[in-house]
Amino acid sequence: MSSAVLSAATAAVLSAATAAAFRQSCAGFEPELLSGADCAALAEELAATEKACGAARLLAAARAVACGAHQARGFNDGAAWMARQVGGTTGQARQALPFIADQAIGQPGDWRMLPLRANGQLAAAAYHLGNDGAYYAFAIVVLATTSAHITRISLFADPALFPRFDLPPRAD
Repeated sequence: MSSAVLSAATAAVLSAATAAAFRQSCAGFEPELLSGADCAALAEELAATEKACGAARLLAAARAVACGAHQARGFNDGAAWMARQVGGTTGQARQALPFIADQAIGQPGDWRMLPLRANGQLAAAAYHLGNDGAYYAFAIVVLATTSAHITRISLFADPALFPRFDLPPRAD
């Protein structure tokens, strides 16, 4: 096994362990131990974390399907497995998978996401790395959520929307 593969495998195990520890901390959270101001700050940080987790979950699920890992979990249909993980329908997952594989996954560092709100919903501004090394406006991604799941991801691939959110066309 090469050192790069071993490093990636170690990072994946550590990421899973960190996620499990974070989940356990959240389950035992006692808000009465914090001030109102601290709870407000924590709620804002958790909202940003939830956005990042939703995006990471979607990308991880798409990569798992691309590698056939859904089959080891008893699913012949990768889209059905992905839909269960991200809280969408199989049809939505089937439509999203080719786009994610071609556009969204890319290489580490290809994307930069900035959290925001759109019509009161969790959202992100997606910037894509250009050939010149700069990040250019690509899309506004809006998440419809329940308390436990992302129910819909709407992608508005129109860089002209960025000024409406006071966002620059380029993120360096």
